[in-house]
Amino acid sequence: MSAILPTKSNLINLKNTLVLAKNGLELMNQKRNILLSEITKLTPQIEKLKTKIASIFSSSYNSLKKANVTLGLSVLSNYEFKEDNNYKIEYKNIMGVVIPQLLYEGKFENPSITYHFSVANSFFDESLIEFSSLKELLIELANIDAKSFKLAINIKKTAKRASSLENSVIPKIVNDIKYISEYLDEKEREEFSRNKIIKKKK
Repeated sequence: MSAILPTKSNLINLKNTLVLAKNGLELMNQKRNILLSEITKLTPQIEKLKTKIASIFSSSYNSLKKANVTLGLSVLSNYEFKEDNNYKIEYKNIMGVVIPQLLYEGKFENPSITYHFSVANSFFDESLIEFSSLKELLIELANIDAKSFKLAINIKKTAKRASSLENSVIPKIVNDIKYISEYLDEKEREEFSRNKIIKKKK
């Protein structure tokens, strides 16, 4: 038996709540489908980027090994890389999901030659250029990975809330509505029978 008082006002409130709950469930299902569609698009992008990054990294590493053999580790260790702090993080909103985005405010270009030609060769140049080209790809991958991670977490949360509404909240409201409706109908029939008896006695 429901613990709610079987009154007409409670019945009206429950019916309104049921409408809101069903609308909420529909919106959550729509949100989940949209987020699933977004994350499905990201999967091939991530795989494509990972493959490209692995290929460039392998090539640049091979060039670096050749440079190490031809120039020697002591020469390579004297090369100084400039620190790059031209990054910032912004946030965008997708269906209520806050997604962090890493932005690079510098220019993606080949590194300038800041060393003497006597302490470098073509292998070193190739390695340096290829490693530098990874920056843009790694930023893109980081952003897609972050987006995919955030969407996946929110899809789970949305699915859990939708399941709670569908399997717990809405059935309980329906049962309460049924209980109150049956109770009020029974009272109405009793009242009708009582009035009928009274009229007969008169």
